[in-house]
Amino acid sequence: MSLQRCVEPPVETVWIRMYCLTIRPDFTWMTSTEIQIPFGLLHRLADSHERFLLIDLTLFYLYILKALNSYRSSSQTMHFFNQAFNYDHPWSHVVIGMWHKYPNPKCSHVISIDVLDRSVDPKTGMIRTERVLGCKQKAPTWILKLFGGSEDAFVREISFIDPKTQNAIITSENLSLSQVVTCFEQIRYSPSSESPQRTVFSQTAEIQARMGLWRSAADGLEKWLVQRFEQNAQLGKTAFTDVLGRLWEERQLQSASLSS
Repeated sequence: MSLQRCVEPPVETVWIRMYCLTIRPDFTWMTSTEIQIPFGLLHRLADSHERFLLIDLTLFYLYILKALNSYRSSSQTMHFFNQAFNYDHPWSHVVIGMWHKYPNPKCSHVISIDVLDRSVDPKTGMIRTERVLGCKQKAPTWILKLFGGSEDAFVREISFIDPKTQNAIITSENLSLSQVVTCFEQIRYSPSSESPQRTVFSQTAEIQARMGLWRSAADGLEKWLVQRFEQNAQLGKTAFTDVLGRLWEERQLQSASLSS
């Protein structure tokens, strides 16, 4: 393909004539990888062809960067989910209950748990645990067809329990479909300032589809994930409340048997 100096028509035509690709004005179909590759080719082609003026190359490069930055700022959105409430149990009791939450019939979407690593800092006493949770989600058919994957999803979870400050922080991030969407969740358990017999639970989640997706499809995927978070959060609250209640009853029975 021969390169010619382009002044008119506009610089988009340079791309089309050189690479035989169609560029939409809003750049909705482009990814950052597809943007970077042609730039290197452009420089090599410019070095080997005297008629392709450097100013044309520079203007084209700046035009693409400006359009891409404008698209990024207008198209990238993020969906959030958050909630906070109290458990009527002391922090130490809640932390023990964390490890008894699954398997649970009220959280049937969690089908497997594998502990990858657990360590205790000898200086601080902080406990770090890394797990992989296997979940089965009834994803809409259009999501599976468009983005691939299956209803089986895996999540990486890392928790830190600090007995000195009485804080437990659990972070999790999706492993499945991570090239399409990122779901970052953080949970914190801390003693209530109102009563030592209560524990504050706070949960936040950030969900964002990758830039290369069509905006309408990305919005649909993000909204569905937020809905799943809301549903699973409610199930998790009910299930964990039952677990804590059962553990408390067992503790009461043990105390009664020891005192009698």
